[in-house]
Order: sequence, then C-alpha cells, then structure tokens
Amino acid sequence: MILTNKAAWVTSKCLPSSGTLHLETIQPSAKSHLLKEVFWLVSRSWKTLSFVSIMPDYARLCFISNLKEVFWSEEHEVTGLTPAEILFGRTLLLPCDILFGRPSETPSSRNEYMKNLEARLESVHAFARERIKLASERMKTRYDSRATDHHFKDGDLVWMYNPKRRRGLSPKLQQNWEGPYTVVKKLNE
Repeated sequence: MILTNKAAWVTSKCLPSSGTLHLETIQPSAKSHLLKEVFWLVSRSWKTLSFVSIMPDYARLCFISNLKEVFWSEEHEVTGLTPAEILFGRTLLLPCDILFGRPSETPSSRNEYMKNLEARLESVHAFARERIKLASERMKTRYDSRATDHHFKDGDLVWMYNPKRRRGLSPKLQQNWEGPYTVVKKLNE
C-alpha cells in the first residue's frame, strides 16, 4: 500500500505494473509545511525507485516484497533523515534487525514514552528544517552565481516581453517580444 500526493508519474509508471494498492490523498494545505516536505520526500524517493517498473516479472516479485522497507529506510540526501524518522520519530525495525538483533531499550510508561516521542519528533523536524534551509541556500547561491544583473542606461535599446494571445495562431508561433524600444528615463535602481 503506497500513499502519494497524486504524482502522475508514480500512478502511471510505477504502481500499475507492481500490483501495489495506491491510496491517493488530497493536496496538503498551505499551512502544513511539514506535510509538504514529507510528500516531497516521498515523491523524490519514488523517483529513485522508479526502475522497478522496467524489471522483469521474476525479479520484480523478489524486489517488491522488500520495497516498503527500502522506501521508508532510505536516507534523503537533503535532510539526512529517512521518511520513517520524520513521520514516526524512530528508525524502522528491518529484517536485518530481526536477524541480528538490536540494542535493547528499557521500556517506559506510556506518559514517559509519549514525552520522549514528542521530544524526538521535535528535534528531528527541527533538524530536517535546518538541513532543507541549508540546501535551499546552497541552491540559491549556485543559481545566483550564474545569474546576470542587467543595468540599463538612458538611450539603450531594449526588447519588451509582452505575451499576447491571438486567436487562430498557436502560442508557440506567436511573437512574445516587442521592440526595439529606447530607454528614455531610468526610474529606479
């Protein structure tokens, strides 16, 4: 069973051939930033696993049984966390953990467990937000290094972007630029 944010390429390419039950969700509201981040993580992780749809049937059957564990335990490159850690506040119990064991944690009361879980989720979400912010700043720096700033002077010839829709002519063939015009006066910096 897979939960997506109605990503068209997931529903059309990956899921039909894998025989997976697909639950669509409504788009998250503008207020739920974390949910949008999680759906972005989900979609990004599915893109890395999209090769499953082109596998032969015998290989796909072997692979599909472990697909959920791989998806939920895959560490995202930007956040450095798995989707399971972001949603549940803990790492998942994987088959290798069952086989080789895991360090035991002392069981606690329900109230203590809830407080610990809430604290873990808060710290994980803060860490993920910080990592996403850093990645965003890196992308902005990379973009700004290639962006050019145009300074026009009085008397320069310029073209003006003005897309007009004309009936009977494809938008692809329409002229979007008008000019050349001459800069008469610079209003601001």
